[in-house]
Amino acid sequence: MNYLNYYQGLGVVRGVVDLSTAPQTITIDETAYPISFKQKARKKLQPGQTQNFRVYPFRKKGKLTFKAISVVSIDPAPFVLKGCWETHDDEPRFIVYRNQLRGPEDTLLSVIVPISWEDAPPADGQFWRIEAKLQENQLIVIRNIGPFSPPRKVTAYQPFSKTLKPDLAQQTALLPETAAKSQAQPTAAATPAKSLTPQEILAMATSAKISLTCKLNQIPAHRELPDKQIEFFLNDGSDRIFTVRMKPKMFKKFTDHGFEQWVAAISGDLGSSTETGFELLNAAVQVFAKKAPAETPANEIKTSAEKPPAPGAAKAGAATARTQPKTEAEADAQVPVDKRKGLLDGVRLK
Repeated sequence: MNYLNYYQGLGVVRGVVDLSTAPQTITIDETAYPISFKQKARKKLQPGQTQNFRVYPFRKKGKLTFKAISVVSIDPAPFVLKGCWETHDDEPRFIVYRNQLRGPEDTLLSVIVPISWEDAPPADGQFWRIEAKLQENQLIVIRNIGPFSPPRKVTAYQPFSKTLKPDLAQQTALLPETAAKSQAQPTAAATPAKSLTPQEILAMATSAKISLTCKLNQIPAHRELPDKQIEFFLNDGSDRIFTVRMKPKMFKKFTDHGFEQWVAAISGDLGSSTETGFELLNAAVQVFAKKAPAETPANEIKTSAEKPPAPGAAKAGAATARTQPKTEAEADAQVPVDKRKGLLDGVRLK
């Protein structure tokens, strides 16, 4: 959707379907309501058994009626209705319009939802987001947010128009002067996004479960509460402080791991806000060993003043050490016997 809010009317109900009546009904808390089914819901329908259905409500012949979209496993929840509170047939009505039409055959443009709204505002056509609970054959408003300007109301089918991308060959075939002109043209500044009010942000917010993970390598300062839980606080370096509470058995993981160097990961769900930050709910601790960096021995460290030996010098030195004799006797022993000369060789005796 391109608009801030959109039209919606959905809820989850639990009941027993009876297909033998006309119209077909679903009994919820001993009250029977007319109901019809989309194909997806009808395939999983089990008449006579309790099932949960995602439905949207509307008024038909003055009665609250449901249209079942699907069979679900989630528990019943309040209806979320987003529509216009306006005057219809001289009475205030909550009307849910269509966000878009899927084809020319779609002619249903709006749905009137019967609600009971205590201290209702003037029916001036403004857009509201309300939550309502099903009780005694009516939807009772339990919460409301608004008013806002109403989104666009679809009145005619508009087929989707696809913008064709230019051919890559045409992009690369631009003449140099054409490319230079295109580069010389200043680029239009992007329009800054419109700032939203807190009410608009709340209307856009989607329900989600948010989890956090905090890491630390020291036992946190803590205290024991009257209910025996251990409470401590974590700070991420800013003004936000997370309040953590856990059972003593979980907190012992900080001390019973046996690692010299370690790091702990605390995971949990983001809870409600406090005066100093937020609560961290359902906290769990995991401790991991941390390897110390390997140290290089001092006798293996080379300084810049030391120069590596020339290639082949080590081999040459070893060969010289092997071949050069240490004494004259050793030198004489290395000479072959047939080539040895005595001291009197070449001397003629008289």
